[in-house]
Amino acid sequence: RNGIYIVDFPSAQAAVGSTLPIRELPAPFAGAVPLVAALSHGALWGIWSAAAREQLFRFDLERANSVAWEACAFDASFVQGAEDVAALPALRRVATEGCSGAVAGHRCVFSLCQQHEIWRGEEDAFDPIQAVAQSTAGADERETIGRALRWWAGRVLLPGRFPRTAIEAAMQEAGGPRAVSSAGVSVDVEVHLRRLCGLPSGRDADFAGVSAYTIMDNLAKAAAGFIRACEVASKRGRQLCGLAISTAWAPHTWYPAGDIAAACPESSAGGPCAMLLYSGGLSCVRAMHNWSERWWATCHISRDLSNFEKIELENLLDMSDLAEWKLCVTGWFLAQCLGSANVAWALSALSPGMQASAAVLRLASGVPEALQAHVNQCALSLKIGAGEAAGTLSRMLCAAFWPRGPR
Repeated sequence: RNGIYIVDFPSAQAAVGSTLPIRELPAPFAGAVPLVAALSHGALWGIWSAAAREQLFRFDLERANSVAWEACAFDASFVQGAEDVAALPALRRVATEGCSGAVAGHRCVFSLCQQHEIWRGEEDAFDPIQAVAQSTAGADERETIGRALRWWAGRVLLPGRFPRTAIEAAMQEAGGPRAVSSAGVSVDVEVHLRRLCGLPSGRDADFAGVSAYTIMDNLAKAAAGFIRACEVASKRGRQLCGLAISTAWAPHTWYPAGDIAAACPESSAGGPCAMLLYSGGLSCVRAMHNWSERWWATCHISRDLSNFEKIELENLLDMSDLAEWKLCVTGWFLAQCLGSANVAWALSALSPGMQASAAVLRLASGVPEALQAHVNQCALSLKIGAGEAAGTLSRMLCAAFWPRGPR
C-alpha cells in the first residue's frame, strides 16, 4: 500500500519463460506515499501524500511526443502570422521552451491547492503602510479606503478561487445575509467586509479621527479572516474521492484555442487526461500550452512558503538558456521581494498616462537585505541579451493580448 510497482510485459520476440522485470516507482519527494493512482497511455498519474503536502504527479512511462507539444504550444501563442518574419525563430523558441519532454521522472501538476497557496502568500505580504504611502497624490482618505475595500473584495472574487456557494456560506456563518441581495454577490462582499471591520458606509462616512493606516490594517485582517473562512467552506465541497482517466475529455483539455488540426493531428495528441473526482464535482487536468502560463506556474515552485517544490533562484535561472526566460524569472522574483500585493496595489493607483515604473519604483527600497545576493544574481543573468529579449517578450505579449492585432 505504500508503493507502486511497474511490471514490464515481455514483447512477442521475448523467450518463453523469461522473467517479468519489476521495479518500484520512486517517490516524487521524501516521505511520500501514494494515495491513489491511475494508468493512461504511456503515463502513470498519482496523488502522493506526506506531512503537510498532497499533490498530483504524472510519471511518463514512455518518451513524450515533443512534436505534438511544440505544435500546440506554438499555436497557442498566436504568433504564426507575425509580420516580422526575421523575428519568427525567436518567437518560436519562446513559445516552445519547456515543452520538449526531455526531463525524466515525476512531473508536478500545478493544482488549485498550489494556486490557493500563492494567493494566500500574496495577501499575507500586504503592507498597510506601503498601501497608504502608494496612494495617489491628493487622494481623499475615503477614496483610498474605498479602493482598498474594492481591492480586497476583488481578491475574494478572483475567477476560479471560490464557488459562489462557499462565499455565501462563509458570510452566513459570520452573521451575514442568508441569501444574496439583488445588488449581487460583489456588492454583498464589500458590505460584509465593511461590517467585519466596523467601517461606516456612504460618501459622507465619518471615520472619527481614526488614521487611514489603522483602518487599512483592520480591513486587511478582517478580509484575510474572511478569505480563510471561504477556503474552509470551499474545502467542504472539495473532498477528493478518486482519480480516473478519460478519453472523451482529452480533446477539450489538449487542444488550445485556434486551428491546429493540420499541425497536430488527433493521433499525435497527449492521450487520455486525468480526472479528479470530488464530493462536490469534477476537475480535469489540462495541458499548459501557452508559454506565459507555463513559465508562471514553473516560477512558483520555488516559493519559500510553499508546501510543494522548493528550489533555489539560481537553479530556476539555469532551467533555460533563453535570455527571455531569465528576464521573466527576474521580474517574478523582484515582485516577490517587494510583495506581490504591494506591487498590485501600486499599479492599481496609477493615474491615466502614468508609467507603471514610476509607481513601482517607490517600492525599490523595500527589497530585504537578506535577498540582495539573489538580486545581484538576477542582475548578472540580464547582462547578456536583455534588450533584445525584452523586445521578443513584448511581441509575444502583444500576440497573446491582441491575437488579431491591437484595437
